[in-house]
Amino acid sequence: QRTASGESYDMHGMTAAVPRALGIKFGERIRVRHLRTGKTVTLRVNDTMPHIWYNKGRLADVSYAAANKLGMIKEGIIWAEIQGISAL
Repeated sequence: QRTASGESYDMHGMTAAVPRALGIKFGERIRVRHLRTGKTVTLRVNDTMPHIWYNKGRLADVSYAAANKLGMIKEGIIWAEIQGISAL
């Protein structure tokens, strides 16, 4: 399956989808920190997420690999801090 950036989705890649409303461009990197555990990952943005999820308070969808490193596989949705760390 293709991402909005045109690349193939890789569940083992350290990637994220964010809403267009955040103004983050494809290729930019974000740092996501699980607020309960403190675990942190750095991800490359390669996709957008549906606007309806953003309206419900979701700020990012992460790949399976990122979710596993954050320790959120069982939880599914977590409270997290998201920080932009680089531009194109």
